[in-house]
Amino acid sequence: MSVADSESTRRSATWCRVAADTADAALFGTLLESRQARWKVAGFALSWATLCALSLRSTHGWCPCT
Repeated sequence: MSVADSESTRRSATWCRVAADTADAALFGTLLESRQARWKVAGFALSWATLCALSLRSTHGWCPCT
């Protein structure tokens, strides 16, 4: 994301990061044995996904397809 050569490339990479963090939250939030670990990891991954999604608001476009 930090070395993207254009704004649309950076937006697309950021959306991929949001999707990956959300998938991490879903997988680790269900597959870890300890309930406490599931909550911690899922919360951490969702926090990163949220921060990345919010960072898109600082760009000119919200959707990577525009």
